[in-house]
Amino acid sequence: MCRQERQIVTAHHKFRDSYKIHSVMKKLQLSENESVLIRIQLCIDYADIVAFLHSIGLYQCDANRKSKLLSQLLVTDDLRLIVGDLDYLRLIGIEDCPRWLRKNPDFNSPAFIEHQKVSCSYSNRKCVRKLADIHIKEDIWKLPEVCKFFLGEDKPAKDIIRNLEDIHRQCKSHTSPPSASDLVDRYIKEKFAFLKAGVLK
Repeated sequence: MCRQERQIVTAHHKFRDSYKIHSVMKKLQLSENESVLIRIQLCIDYADIVAFLHSIGLYQCDANRKSKLLSQLLVTDDLRLIVGDLDYLRLIGIEDCPRWLRKNPDFNSPAFIEHQKVSCSYSNRKCVRKLADIHIKEDIWKLPEVCKFFLGEDKPAKDIIRNLEDIHRQCKSHTSPPSASDLVDRYIKEKFAFLKAGVLK
């Protein structure tokens, strides 16, 4: 009898998960403006991750706390963001989250908390559309809080957060929030505006 061992080898990321990004930035002793530029890129990276997941029909089911969501994202050696935990992704419009993962009013959207758990068959298009709308809006609802966490409390970061107030407010809309791709575009514009202003020497 032949036994075959299956092993998965992944890269080691010394900065670990993104929840620790503030202590990482402090240890690197970067200038305030260099730090903010990296933080803007983390916002771009996260929005891009959400946009990619949505493009392949997936959403984040178990990220019911900010600390939980941030722990699922790893910071690479060049200070970029990648996904480190994919075990609870679900199909948009098809697979709903258990109710115990939808109970945090401080982080989950009201629609996500209040709707009754359902599962939709592929053939029931009305059900799929309704549930997909809830799932996608849930991921978008969380994006401003994640980006604000990455940007931190530095003076330039606060200015950027103020510039983003309009689109971040739209993310909390129950009718027509922006897409994750819209947020990627907006964050990129803020990054280039930051550079164009000559803040970074």
